[in-house]
Amino acid sequence: MIISSLIAPAVQAAYLLVALGTCAPESAPELDFSFAAEDPLWNHARTSRQLRGETPAVPGFPIAGGVTKSEIVDRYNVEVMMKRNRESGLQCVWPTKVKVSIRYSAEIFVAREFGKGGCGDAETRAHELRHVAVDRQELQRALPRLRGRAAAAMLQAVPRGPTDDAGALRIRELLLKNVSRAVGDELEKVMARIKKRQAEIDTAAEYRRFSRACPGEPLFRR
Repeated sequence: MIISSLIAPAVQAAYLLVALGTCAPESAPELDFSFAAEDPLWNHARTSRQLRGETPAVPGFPIAGGVTKSEIVDRYNVEVMMKRNRESGLQCVWPTKVKVSIRYSAEIFVAREFGKGGCGDAETRAHELRHVAVDRQELQRALPRLRGRAAAAMLQAVPRGPTDDAGALRIRELLLKNVSRAVGDELEKVMARIKKRQAEIDTAAEYRRFSRACPGEPLFRR
């Protein structure tokens, strides 16, 4: 989600009234932080050649028996309370709840050449599930940091008014941007750790072991 960080000059003048204590906070915002990891989906519709076109080649091993495509989706929402002054028409704004949700999902592709239940299918499933396990482990380990970054960003000082309707929307967007930027920054660090660990799984030695485990599979008859 992309949120504008611009604040109209006409609104800035109203924000200066905050220093006079016109809009004192009435409550601290509540953080609703959630994480969900879905079971992987399995897909046997693509051939090894098709999968090879979607994943980097492992040196010395041109065959693609399986590919895992994972996705991390982060969503944010801010609920605010607004009180309008009947005389001025301006309003005070303060957040009441900040929601952060992170969802992990993965789709595992197994080469169509492998018969379901055979050696190649079983070895590929086991290998790709190692990738999924790394994703989930790193995300689980990062949850306290992710939650902490969200909580800290949620408490960053933001204007409270008095302001007009457009200014009230900008106050909400500013807080939303603070939280999403903080959590997004931490998620980038998680992804870097995941990428490093995944490279330790996809080695030429692992694929040589794989081929020796299932010598009768069509993909390994070279």
